[in-house]
Amino acid sequence: MTRWLLPVALCLSACASPPNDRSSAPSSSSASISSSSTSSTSSSAPPTSVVASTEAAPAAAPSKKVEKLAFVGDISTSLHVQNYLDGETKPTPPIEPGYPFNRVAERLRGYDLMVGNLECVVSPGGTRTRKFPLRGSLKTPDLLVEAGFDVMNVANNHQNDLGQGAYEDGLARLRKVGLEISGDMFGGHDPTLVRKVGGLEIAIVGIYNKKRAEAVELVKEAKKRAPLVIAFLHWGDDYRSRVTESQRVIGRAIIDAGAECVVGAHAHVVQPEESYKGKLIAYGLGNFVFTGMAARGTRNGALLELDLDETGVVAHRYRKVRVDDQGIPTFVDDEATAEPFVDPPLDAPQNDPIPTPAKI
Repeated sequence: MTRWLLPVALCLSACASPPNDRSSAPSSSSASISSSSTSSTSSSAPPTSVVASTEAAPAAAPSKKVEKLAFVGDISTSLHVQNYLDGETKPTPPIEPGYPFNRVAERLRGYDLMVGNLECVVSPGGTRTRKFPLRGSLKTPDLLVEAGFDVMNVANNHQNDLGQGAYEDGLARLRKVGLEISGDMFGGHDPTLVRKVGGLEIAIVGIYNKKRAEAVELVKEAKKRAPLVIAFLHWGDDYRSRVTESQRVIGRAIIDAGAECVVGAHAHVVQPEESYKGKLIAYGLGNFVFTGMAARGTRNGALLELDLDETGVVAHRYRKVRVDDQGIPTFVDDEATAEPFVDPPLDAPQNDPIPTPAKI
């Protein structure tokens, strides 16, 4: 932009006040510049020539590249989903190609990084460690990749349902198709995934069943390896949307330790968000693919969209998800929302924790 310099008019009278020094950027090729006196008795200064400067305007700062990440909550290709995928049960209506992600895959494939929480063991072997283990279909890894997922978090209670051998086998099957892993259950793997997303280097730390000091240490170590850290927590009370005091204390401590954002899952219902020191804590994203639950809110989920640049999270949004009887997620509305849809409402009676499951 051409800059204009206003010359100072010479005083013609001893009683005349000096003109104010002003500059103004023209809005067109010609500009009118006037000079006024601070004295009520002075007259206008005589017109003078205006000199254009040849000084070049400073170059505009390059815009920061924004990468779009997305997170969803609990994915379990076990129970009825496994039965349908493996042909053990013929549902009505029949499952469609791409099941159970057939209604959401187009959107999931559009993100620069797509992350989910895998709550089942993808292995045919193992020894059950609980009465009703969640064993996923062996088709799961391919289905996840086809749907657009890049990263699976495995820091959760159901990854131990069939023992360490089945857990290790499941990880190998996920990695074989190109999926990356955050979190670890038995201490033999790095719980932190560091990877490039566009021009950004991001660390995703999977955290489950850790005390506050342990979680903080994991985040501090991740911060040494990447400038942007996102913590994926498995926490909260089953089927309850109210945030526990433990969640609040640990979530805030993780932000204080250097995380840009905290994302949560496990409760099987959507929990609220919190802004702490300008950083997002999304306490719970609810279910994304799951069957066999009847408690209020377990058919609702949320997809969290994060816009990141080199400074951190610059924007976030939620997309409401509805899960049907076959475990299929569907986006409810075309428009995203600033806050998640929490169900049960925080002022409503909460579900009893851990209802007795039906026989599987």
